[in-house]
Amino acid sequence: MDCCTESACSKPDEDILDIPLDDPGANAAAAKIQASFRGHMARKKIKSRESGRKGPGA
Repeated sequence: MDCCTESACSKPDEDILDIPLDDPGANAAAAKIQASFRGHMARKKIKSRESGRKGPGA
């Protein structure tokens, strides 16, 4: 039995398309999510640089 029938896959796409892209609240929420993710990636990058600088005796 196929787990992804046409009726099962079309439902999530409809939910995604119902979000109005010109909504100021949606834009503000997207900006917060993006800023949070970019901050996470920047902290991760800095942490990997700091751990790379430490020598084997440190």
